[in-house]
Amino acid sequence: MGPHLVWVRAWEGNMMMDSPYYSDVMRGAFVRGKAEGKAENVLLVLKARGIEATDEHRQRIEGCTDQSQLKIWLQRAVTAQKADELFA
Repeated sequence: MGPHLVWVRAWEGNMMMDSPYYSDVMRGAFVRGKAEGKAENVLLVLKARGIEATDEHRQRIEGCTDQSQLKIWLQRAVTAQKADELFA
């Protein structure tokens, strides 16, 4: 998928979210899906950097639905020396 198509898909997703015909259930599923993707990225960065995440870390990251918090954790995962530093 080229960069233009990615942008178009993102725009379409945002337009659907604003539609009065888009159900609250679908809107919630879309938001949860975005959070799950960010959580997966946090864990992937830790793994790629050779940083071990415990089951407790994984549960906390995967259980988070706050996209702002997940973004902070993702930024911290890039420079952290240990997984505990994400939550400091």
